[in-house]
Order: sequence, then structure tokens, then C-alpha cells
Amino acid sequence: MTLPVLKAQSRGMGKRLAFIVAAIGVLAALLATDVSADPAADALAEMTELSRLAEQTTEQIHPPKSTSTRSSPPSRSRRESQPLIA
Repeated sequence: MTLPVLKAQSRGMGKRLAFIVAAIGVLAALLATDVSADPAADALAEMTELSRLAEQTTEQIHPPKSTSTRSSPPSRSRRESQPLIA
């Protein structure tokens, strides 16, 4: 008669033991990881990435001007160099 009672107790103990082992494993995993989030570093990284993307977009919209071999600035036409008379 005591046999069914012992089986029920051993099943309950097995479940408890499995739960305790799993809890210890989860706790050990949490303690083993190095969690040191730095919000300032995250914000700086995001700003750097956004700046890089903005620069790329600007270069796509306005391609860099080609460099000319002329060292002096372009001369003004006669119309631009005359003062306006009112």
C-alpha cells in the first residue's frame, strides 16, 4: 500500500529537482554574461552612423565637383563687372 505513495513522492521530488537545476542554470548564465550597457556610447554610435548616412546621401545628391587645372578664379563677364546704375 505504501508503494503508490512513494511513486507519487518520487515524481514530485524529480520535478522539484529538475526545476532547481534549471533555475541554477539560468542564474549561472545571467551571472556569467557581462552586461554593461553605456547609454552615452550607444547614442554616440547612433549619431556617428546617422552622420555617415547623411554624408553619403549628400554626396549622392550633390556629387563632388571636379578640380580644374586653372589656378586663378574664373573671370567675370563684362556685364557682371559693371556697376548697376540706378
